Amino acid sequence: MITRSLIDKIRDRLNKGKAIVLVGPRQVGKTTLVNSLLKDISYLFLDGDDSVVMDTLANANTETLRNIIGEFKYVFIDEVQRIPNIGLKLKIIVDQIKEVQVIVSGSGFGYS
Repeated sequence: MITRSLIDKIRDRLNKGKAIVLVGPRQVGKTTLVNSLLKDISYLFLDGDDSVVMDTLANANTETLRNIIGEFKYVFIDEVQRIPNIGLKLKIIVDQIKEVQVIVSGSGFGYS
């Protein structure tokens, strides 16, 4: 019941020109929730635990971000707290690549 309520709230906020950020303790179902929300949608999944993803995003400029995202309209970045300077990267995506909906999740914001 809680999951359905959260999915509905997130779905209502999709494509409004803002990043959607899910934070909370580890192992509470954030990733499962987003995967469930996007199950019928083509989306790019980026795992912040992956060192290549971490390094690439940490050093990405606008053009690099455009190349990574490609034709995807939805981008889900999991474990976002592990990526240095991620706030700036999210701002670039929201401000410069407006047709993309970004959803991020993480647990390293004082909830671990």
